[in-house]
Amino acid sequence: MSRKVDSAKRAAILRTAREIFRERSVSDAPVREIARRAGIATGTFYLYFQSKLDVVDALCDYYLAEQIQSIADSIDINDIKRSIANAVHAALVYASENADLVRLIDIRRSHMGRDTRPQGDRDVQKIVRAWLSSFSDKGVIYPYNPRIMAEIITGMIEWISKICFVWYDLDPRRYEDTLIELLQRGLIINYKE
Repeated sequence: MSRKVDSAKRAAILRTAREIFRERSVSDAPVREIARRAGIATGTFYLYFQSKLDVVDALCDYYLAEQIQSIADSIDINDIKRSIANAVHAALVYASENADLVRLIDIRRSHMGRDTRPQGDRDVQKIVRAWLSSFSDKGVIYPYNPRIMAEIITGMIEWISKICFVWYDLDPRRYEDTLIELLQRGLIINYKE
């Protein structure tokens, strides 16, 4: 007989692990402490996750899913210039509010194989690709390859997030205006300030 998954216990594990990962590195956070602080037995932890890296994966998936939503909510389908500004701003604000998860994504990437890309990355790029395609079809932006442009744009935002929250402690707003202008000038056919 299989056990019923208790979503509240899973959420408690994730919430507690995130708190502990903020306090110290993932490698210095014992599973038994995550379980104890989540109010469960250590064995119960393993009913939900095989390892701490599985918890890291779940937290990163959460981050990427929410980032997709913040970008999607910021897009204006009628105004490319505003869409670019809003999407970049939304992505950087979301990263700022979740700097601890940006650090976990860096850890996750260091433990993944070279040819492995998380589903969340593909989902973010899919949204950006569809958005670019819609404006390209309208003749508003240059007809770059939307898949490649989506990879470049999301890569730039990821790079800024990594600089600000993994390598240093910087405010991403220092990059925001420049990135917005770069994208607007590079994408919009009849760009006007």
